Amino acid sequence: LVRRARRVAHSGLTNLLHPEVRAKGEIVLSQPYDPNKIPILLVHGLQTTPFTFLHLVNALESDPEIARRFQFWHFYYSTGTPVLLNALRLREELERTVQIVDPEDADFATHHIVVLGHSMGGLIAHTLVSSSGDRLWRSLFVVPPEQLRGNPEMAQRLQRAFFFRRNPRVVRAIFVATPHHGSAMADSWIGGLAKSLIRLPNKLQTDLTDIAKRNVEIRTAEAAAFFKQLNFTSVHMLSPHDPMLLALARLPIAVPFHSIMGEKHNGAGSDGVVRYASSHLDGANSELIVRSGHNAFNNSEARSEVIRVLREELQRSPAPRRAPATMLAGYAEKR
Repeated sequence: LVRRARRVAHSGLTNLLHPEVRAKGEIVLSQPYDPNKIPILLVHGLQTTPFTFLHLVNALESDPEIARRFQFWHFYYSTGTPVLLNALRLREELERTVQIVDPEDADFATHHIVVLGHSMGGLIAHTLVSSSGDRLWRSLFVVPPEQLRGNPEMAQRLQRAFFFRRNPRVVRAIFVATPHHGSAMADSWIGGLAKSLIRLPNKLQTDLTDIAKRNVEIRTAEAAAFFKQLNFTSVHMLSPHDPMLLALARLPIAVPFHSIMGEKHNGAGSDGVVRYASSHLDGANSELIVRSGHNAFNNSEARSEVIRVLREELQRSPAPRRAPATMLAGYAEKR
């Protein structure tokens, strides 16, 4: 798989610094679709690709029960794009994928999806398992969306990004090292360098800048202060001061969810990128801290925890009657 998809495996930096040059956002399958297996939808984080999960997937497939009952889907996207626009793309691509593999919308698989998001991928996944109401919108604007001035196409896109309802297809979520409350690194010199190097597509940058400038008087004070530099990159939006990020963290999660976070050494309270206080969400069905840096999913305890959570889901979701599998192009073949 690595040999046949080397271009994808090495595209993480390009997809961060030059969003949408390669990965416009799509869900890809690493094996033929099986209508009887529960999909694990894996959402990678900043400057990475689906290959960041290679060892995790190998570990999961080495467990006979997990291999027999689960299949693996990946969301491959440009990580420099604004977080909520990537989240919108994930929601749209999930529905498109379901229409392709299950046009009758009748399969067990498409109604029992487990999502696992790492780092920024966890923020994107959060929008699958929660409903926004108008809370995200009100974190930026003091008027309803109909009164927003600017490019109508971009205004509609923002409205779709800010208003969403939980996807009933997703039945459980696992967050790994997710900065629900932001990461101080986004405001550090490293984050500043990344923000200065990321080049959003010209039209996206122009449309977002136009909306920001033409709606100055209707923005909240917090939004006006946060976007005064007109920086709309994903790294900027990972700041603990981003009003949208803080509003997203407060949205109740409508399914069982689990948190896994790393701690570099005793008493650190951080994996080196995200602090425990940022990764923690009240109401989690389980929470595990492992001795690890930011890629906590590569820790053996973390992998065992993912297997435990998946088995817990199997107890809640009885095995379906077997239906014939549909052969679709694999991930490497598609690439």
